[in-house]
Amino acid sequence: MRVPPSVAAALNAVPPPHPFDLDLYLALVQDARGRRILIHDLPRAAVAAVCGAWIPWEGVDHVFIDPAADGLHRDHIIAHEIGHMFLDTTAGRNSGIDTTSLRLLLATVGAPPTVAVAARSGTDAHERDVELFALLTVTGQAPPRQSSRIDRVFSALDYP
Repeated sequence: MRVPPSVAAALNAVPPPHPFDLDLYLALVQDARGRRILIHDLPRAAVAAVCGAWIPWEGVDHVFIDPAADGLHRDHIIAHEIGHMFLDTTAGRNSGIDTTSLRLLLATVGAPPTVAVAARSGTDAHERDVELFALLTVTGQAPPRQSSRIDRVFSALDYP
């Protein structure tokens, strides 16, 4: 599997523990970023729109998840939102969340309605990269540190 350089760099920024342990990983990410991460349940009205969202606000990363998600699914949603943190995919993008749900999330953290929000929706390239980051994080699969010659050639040619 070819891992985009941005995803490999994000995974290497804070290598996930193997086997994956969410609490340990959250502690490592918080330490590396110098910001607390608080996990919140999505308001019921927002669950229909998204299953996860991230709001960076006042030195804290607020991660919202579907309260019905558990186990590996819960870990994956949280890792996905952490992927947004490392891949900085919020700039200039529509979060895909409806206005009512967005207001509920922003009110939860006391943020004004102008704060950027990353929410799980859409299938663009950024979202695919964040999904790949989450998958590799929770499954403990690190990208290869050194690529083969043919991978380096493809990379130099920007060939998928």
